[in-house]
Amino acid sequence: MRNFLLFSFTFIFSLLCHAQQLEINTDEKIAFTPSDSERNFPITLSSTRINEPVRIGVEIESHSMDFDEDLKICYNGNCISVFEKFPESFLVINSSSDFLKVTGKYIPGNGEKGLSDITLRFFNLNSPNTYVEKTITFNNSNNPDVLYADSKLSVGNIYPNPVTSYGYLKFNIKAQNIKAKVLLQNVLGSTIEEIPLSPYENTLKISTEGLNPGVYFYTLVIDDQNTATKKFIIQ
Repeated sequence: MRNFLLFSFTFIFSLLCHAQQLEINTDEKIAFTPSDSERNFPITLSSTRINEPVRIGVEIESHSMDFDEDLKICYNGNCISVFEKFPESFLVINSSSDFLKVTGKYIPGNGEKGLSDITLRFFNLNSPNTYVEKTITFNNSNNPDVLYADSKLSVGNIYPNPVTSYGYLKFNIKAQNIKAKVLLQNVLGSTIEEIPLSPYENTLKISTEGLNPGVYFYTLVIDDQNTATKKFIIQ
């Protein structure tokens, strides 16, 4: 089974009337399997309203990655960790009509798997107030039976899948101050049912009564943040 690196993206643009605007795009989801030692994904940088080359800097705003995890930006065969200082000439957008295509290389660590967040700021070295920030969330559990796991909470996948009458989801809440729930959603993204996870229980029983056969999704929400989503089928 494949797990997925779910990329949760947050865009923050600094738009000044006299400044150059930066934009960034990446794929939203990248498949990740336990046998992978790393996973590459494309990143496209662009700038508008410019008349000269723009040198791009990269810095970390915040992160929750383990010490042995890494994220590198690769261009023209060279890769630099985001935890290192980028040379000023490494990333350059030549004109407003050009897109600078680079590669993100995520390297998972060997510790306990779960979610890792990192917020990167891509900025114009000549005008630091012109920037775009992107928050990337890696869901890199290498256990095909695990939807999410960290030091506070572990949640399994719905089984059996496909589901007939009832589906089950195992979980373990290890911290009393965490609020978690599971949303059942149809293919349109509408929430069918919202089920809180109790720290005094460890199994969620899900009834398919009243639901038509087809494809559905379940989303884990931790402290009001959508954390992980997977598909299940009702027969």
